[in-house]
Amino acid sequence: MKKRKILKTALLVAVVGLILWRLVPRPFSHFLPEGETVSRLDCTALVLGGTWGLDPNTGTHTLQCLTPEDEAFAQIAGLLGSTGYRPDFRNLLPWESNTGGMVDDRTVRVVFTWGTDPARTCEMSLNRGDKVVVRWWSGDGTDRVGRPQFYHPTDRSVKDALVDYLIAHGEFQEPGSS
Repeated sequence: MKKRKILKTALLVAVVGLILWRLVPRPFSHFLPEGETVSRLDCTALVLGGTWGLDPNTGTHTLQCLTPEDEAFAQIAGLLGSTGYRPDFRNLLPWESNTGGMVDDRTVRVVFTWGTDPARTCEMSLNRGDKVVVRWWSGDGTDRVGRPQFYHPTDRSVKDALVDYLIAHGEFQEPGSS
């Protein structure tokens, strides 16, 4: 009888712990190393044709090699920092989850770089309104550190705000042009 009560209590504590882990959002700074300064930001928005293929902004919109002194750097970091990020239960799986099929008609990829020996990067892909995939890299970007992590922004409009900012300020490239 006493073992059963202890087992139920342990199970209840585990369930409450999982719920709290999932519901408490992480700040944007959670993705960047403590004590390091981001030295570069690259940001790309992929805009597909929309529902009927009629979006005049179809193509890619990029801002590259931004440094902390650039106004666009502050704007993009401010937009990413304006929301919290709730972890996805897939992060608890012992195997790597599939990230395929995560592109929609408006997708944003942001890459932050810091350090020099070796350089480290954090890549955030914002897809489908409520999905963020985060990857960390070392060296020249071919040495992945860990596995992709999945999050859900507390403010779903942050992706669209980033896309709109990149449409207004980024370099535009139409599909099929190089």
